[in-house]
Parts: sequence; structure tokens; C-alpha cells
Amino acid sequence: RNDPENMELRVAIIDALRLSGRPDEAVAEAKAALKVNANSIELYNNMGLAYQDLGQLTLARFVYQKALADIDGAETNAYLQLNLGWTYFLEDAIPDATFYLKKAVELDPDLVPALVNLSRIFMQDRNYQDTVGLLERATRLDPDDTGVWMNLGIAYRGVGRLEESERAYRKAMDLDSSNLQPLFNLGILFADYNKNYEGAVEAFEGYISKGGSRVDLAEEYIKAVKKEKKIVEKRKKADEERLAKEAERAKDKKLLEEEQKRREKEEAAAAKAAAKAAAQPAPAPETSGGAPWGEPAAGGDPATDQPPPDQPPPDRPPPDQPP
Repeated sequence: RNDPENMELRVAIIDALRLSGRPDEAVAEAKAALKVNANSIELYNNMGLAYQDLGQLTLARFVYQKALADIDGAETNAYLQLNLGWTYFLEDAIPDATFYLKKAVELDPDLVPALVNLSRIFMQDRNYQDTVGLLERATRLDPDDTGVWMNLGIAYRGVGRLEESERAYRKAMDLDSSNLQPLFNLGILFADYNKNYEGAVEAFEGYISKGGSRVDLAEEYIKAVKKEKKIVEKRKKADEERLAKEAERAKDKKLLEEEQKRREKEEAAAAKAAAKAAAQPAPAPETSGGAPWGEPAAGGDPATDQPPPDQPPPDRPPPDQPP
């Protein structure tokens, strides 16, 4: 009342009305302020936000586009680009939303709402790689924002950086223990990615016991995790038994191969010895003396078959024995 042309004060009133849940009064205050100064970029920014609060997105977009068209320097205002981009996002006009949000980041790389809102578009497209970069920057600029840490955990999970994902979720839980969404996401991380079944069940049961709103879904996860755990344990046991049998068969096969090699070695040695023996000259036959080989030995006449003179005939006993 004392300084009616002070646009900073008027914009602050509009913002306070919005935060008090009085968007209709915020719009009325903005219209009154426009009659005083129609060239305040911040006035247009807050007026558009009031229309967003009312769900009147077409009017919000009109306010931002009018500011860009009529006010000098509006093109370089990162907040104006941010708010227009977010309006397009709420209208599900994603290409336009991406264009203006990227422009906001280019104008002010440290504008956390622009980083966060652009990351949401990337996450919808499963472009987790670019999401990680945006949200890592956002956490450095605003390290106490629970939602940013939780979304960063999702992005880390999307690029396979699972340990960092868990740390991000736990950071969000430390910042605001009343926000149970990070705990729910931690359960998903353990169940679907780490295969830490005990950790997953503990996370979901903790979520339920602390009053989480998605109890039915958490209970379904618990059932699914326990079922999968049994299947995995059964499969693991079957694999262990199969590997043990294969190891036994391999052992038996090795023993058979070793026995076969031993026999082959013995047969080869025997064949070698036989071949060596066959290569040696045959020895001369042994004689007991007397006539040379091939001649009859003395001791009888082959023609008459008579015993030698010194021996008695076979039908008489020797001289020294009685008849």
C-alpha cells in the first residue's frame, strides 16, 4: 500500500498467496499488478504458476508466450523458459517441453528445477545416462533435496551402478525418514537387480510397518521374492548335484583313460621286446659230446639195433645180480 509500484513486493504477494493455497487470489493480484507494470518478467512467471496451480495450462502457456513475445530480455530468462517447458510437460507435449527445458539449462546450468524437470523427461525415455549427469549436478547444488537423491538412485540403477543406487536411496532416507518412497525403491533394487532376497523382504516389510501407502504392491513383491528365492535355491541345488555327477564321471573317465594308457604302454613294451628278440640270430643246438651234429652217436648199430659190446643184452640180468 505504501509502495504500490514496487513489483518485487507485488510478486512476493503473488508467491505467498500461491504457497498458501489461494491460487485464485494470486491470479487476481497478478492482474492488478499488470496494470501497474506490464513489463515485469517475474510477474509473468508467477502469474503463469498460479494458472498452473489452478490446472489452467492453456492460460499459463499463453502468459509465458506473451512475455517472450512482448518483453525485451525475456528470451534470456532461464525461469521463464523453465516454466514454459514445464507447462508443456504437464500438457504432455514432450518435444516442446524438452526444447524449453534444455534452453533453461543452457541459460543457467545451475538452475536446479530445470535440471530436475529435464531429467524427468530423460527418465521417461529411459535415457538414464543423461539423467545421471543432470541429477549429480543437482545434488551438488542442493544436497538436501530428498526427491533429487531418490531420482538419482533410479538413474544409477538404470545404468547398472547398483552400489551407488543403494547409497542414493539411503541418503534420501537419511534426509527424510518420513518419505517411504526411497525405502520402496530400495526393495525393488534388491529384488529385481541385486537378487538380495533377504534385503528385499526386509525393505518391503519395513515399508509396510512404517505405514507405506502401496501396501498391496509391497505384499505382492514379498510373495514374488520368496517364490523366486525358492526356485533359485532349488535350481542351485540341482546344478550342484549335476556338477558333482559330472565331476565323478570325469574322474571315472580319467581313471579309465589312465588304465588304457598303462595297458597300451605295457603292450608297446612287450611288442618292442618281441621285435628285439626276433632280430637276434638263433643259437646253435647244444650237444653232449660224441659225434658231430648230423652223425649218429656211437653206441649201437642202427642197422641191427644191437647194444654195444660192453652192455649185456636186454633179456639178461647184469652179471652182478642173481638170475
